[in-house]
Amino acid sequence: MNILNTPKIIKYRNFAGIAFILTLALISPIFGGYDYRTAYRGDTLAGTYGLHTVSPYPIYWFIYPFAILPEDLGYVLWNLANAICFILAVRYWKGDLLAFSFFIGVFWTFYGGQIEGFVSGALVLAMLPNPWLAGLGITFLPLKLHIGVLPILFVL
Repeated sequence: MNILNTPKIIKYRNFAGIAFILTLALISPIFGGYDYRTAYRGDTLAGTYGLHTVSPYPIYWFIYPFAILPEDLGYVLWNLANAICFILAVRYWKGDLLAFSFFIGVFWTFYGGQIEGFVSGALVLAMLPNPWLAGLGITFLPLKLHIGVLPILFVL
């Protein structure tokens, strides 16, 4: 029996992975955030949709609740929501949270203020048997077109 696959070790690895993901989410506003601060929040508040992004227009409805908050608070909440979606997605797919937490995409999502965590949460929703939740997931997947459109074909 492999000692790294015992339930107690897996529990500690998951706890460490969650702690690292949440830490990255909380400290990122100190040193990053161009995409959140400029492309998402800035364009949403200025009404200059599509100036810094090529995202579909409905994404700004999704960003607005975060954008109206003070900049750092909105960015922290944005990252925490992304982190929760990442954690739920990895748990849903029965992955290793500690290994996932060291993936460069996780760091980059929080550092840049990206939206990939929400897309992973939307994919989990789309895979659920409840048609209302699946429909909600399918609705949110195309907010990041180059990532979210192909999984819709898989889900359908």
